[in-house]
Amino acid sequence: GIYSSGLVIPYIGAGLSVFANKYHKDKFLTWREFLNTYYQQCFGSTLDYNADLYKTANKIYDKVGEEQFYAKIKDCYGSQFSKDDWNIILDSAKNEAIGLIPKLFSGPIITTNFDGILEKLYHSSVKVFLPNDKNIEQKIYDVKKHRVPSVYKVHQSSNILLGWFLY
Repeated sequence: GIYSSGLVIPYIGAGLSVFANKYHKDKFLTWREFLNTYYQQCFGSTLDYNADLYKTANKIYDKVGEEQFYAKIKDCYGSQFSKDDWNIILDSAKNEAIGLIPKLFSGPIITTNFDGILEKLYHSSVKVFLPNDKNIEQKIYDVKKHRVPSVYKVHQSSNILLGWFLY
């Protein structure tokens, strides 16, 4: 009954995008994989299994600087992909769990994904909200009230990273 009434707002973890890694081996990594790969490039060693990912991200950020750090994230999560690259990923997403989300939920979604797979699956009708949006409470209220397809990106977007999540 709750689902039928549209009151369920899914919280989608970034793991649902990892399937796309099979099409681009160095893209769509988990956050830990991304940090481990980049950490190896910066410091020549792998991360300890118990490494604090927040501190690791800051250590890399301090070494390479904001511009390079965010460029690497954007590259990893598809913001530089061509339309053909995205079409391959979106076509294969139809057979993945993430491909079911637009079929199951027509209203707001909350996600930790950096990438744009969810937005692209919903096409141009989706509104994207970021934590630093002005009047975010009013926008979310409007989305809930009108059941508009929307994605609230808890950790920002690879297309619009702003440096707020470090430090």
